[in-house]
Amino acid sequence: MEPDLPFDLDPNIWRLVRELNAFPGITSFSSCGGHSRPESPSQCPAGTFEVNFNAYPLRGGWRSLELIASAVSESGERDKLTITVWSMGGGTSVCFELAGRDQADPDGLAEELARIRTTFDDDSLDE
Repeated sequence: MEPDLPFDLDPNIWRLVRELNAFPGITSFSSCGGHSRPESPSQCPAGTFEVNFNAYPLRGGWRSLELIASAVSESGERDKLTITVWSMGGGTSVCFELAGRDQADPDGLAEELARIRTTFDDDSLDE
């Protein structure tokens, strides 16, 4: 079953995108699951993936970001995963990119995100 999201996703990362968007205050806005022949600069090469997202502090986003970072650091593939902060420009907002390389498993990371999210009740995420 594919997620109910307002955009198309590469099949290998839809579970990861769904799990990220399940965190309060987290909204993804672009992603790529890797392509054997990237046709544009926005496409990742095969064996890599990326999901770009915003974290909204007043909607639980900072706490969610802490949990996402914990899931990455507790993953058995933490050496293949990164979270990067970047700016859309103009100094008005920051965005985040969760990326995998060297054949990192986006489904495995999605499972770790689901596990860590369920260890906290909704009240702790809304702080």
